[in-house]
Amino acid sequence: MSGQSPADHSTLPSDPPRDEAGPGHGWVVIQFFLHAAAGVFSGRVLLLAAAALAVAELGAGGLGPSDASTRGAIALRPAAGAFAATGYRPIDAALAGQTRFWAAFVAPFALAARADGGAGWLVLVGLWRLAAWSLFGVAIARVAARHLTDNARPTAAESLRSSLQGWPRQIGGPAVLLVLVAAVAGVLWLLGYAARVGAIEAATVLLFPVVIAIAAVGVVLAAGLAIGGPMMLVSHAVERPDGFDAVSVGFAYTLQRPIRLLAYWAQALVVGVVVGALLAAAMDWLDAALGAWHAGRGELAPDAAGKPADSPVAVWTYLLAWAPMVFHAAYFWFAATGVFLLMRRDIDEKQADEIYTEPTSSASSASPAAGEA
Repeated sequence: MSGQSPADHSTLPSDPPRDEAGPGHGWVVIQFFLHAAAGVFSGRVLLLAAAALAVAELGAGGLGPSDASTRGAIALRPAAGAFAATGYRPIDAALAGQTRFWAAFVAPFALAARADGGAGWLVLVGLWRLAAWSLFGVAIARVAARHLTDNARPTAAESLRSSLQGWPRQIGGPAVLLVLVAAVAGVLWLLGYAARVGAIEAATVLLFPVVIAIAAVGVVLAAGLAIGGPMMLVSHAVERPDGFDAVSVGFAYTLQRPIRLLAYWAQALVVGVVVGALLAAAMDWLDAALGAWHAGRGELAPDAAGKPADSPVAVWTYLLAWAPMVFHAAYFWFAATGVFLLMRRDIDEKQADEIYTEPTSSASSASPAAGEA
């Protein structure tokens, strides 16, 4: 790519120019995310996203009581058959699909901090989701990184195998941050308990600024994890860092240029909502059209609760209603990969096409011959 002129280089959606693709040049960045959205519509990507949703959400739903395990969760109940009855609006559904996916990571831990009971189940749900998406999400991000740079197409098995090899490192960084946040919360609880039993009652007023400072540290750690966590995982798909480097990257990209980061995510969200709304509308129309099939067979379509009718054909319509949700899950990781590449370019001054490539068997077998020559 170094042989291209700057003018030609600026037209490549896979590598926006370093000084011209910021929030002030939104169309270039939107083209980049449109390129990302196009990559989602691949069998390998949708397969990985569907498998991840099944593992992460169905597994989380079985970990504890329903009131503790499903609060803040991605709604696995498809809306098949309920579109017309509820005044369904694709834009609203697409926006909810994008934001609820991110909230599903954050909500269990945020709710656990405020829960009077069931906090342990909520933490377990959050850890289960983190474990699932640190595997499948990095695999999807690996496909996204290749799509956004050299348009290569690794298979789902290759991407998942590569992610599995680095799984301990991938989950290690966020897990350490969670332990630190929990430690801060524990210190605050102990200080509150000591004040309640009178052990430090006389010094409570003087101690309160210290309590505020400790709480602020916890907020910074939690915010870095909630906002930078996806980029920590994406970094493993792009650069193969160790756990410490991944955490530092997540914090650096979150704290050094937060306005730039927000602008990139806003543009990614716009693309995801528009494409997701079109997909949701298509599924809506398809569901309405299939209503004629059900009527001709003398059976009910899937009801408003998402329960499929007692028919193998109705099961297919139930599964079709999952398509927008699978898209949003996959696009989240494509968008996170795009945001990571752009922020890395702005902060570390690396072009977007500079990613880690795994050595192939042919390359490794050819290297001894090259050395002998």
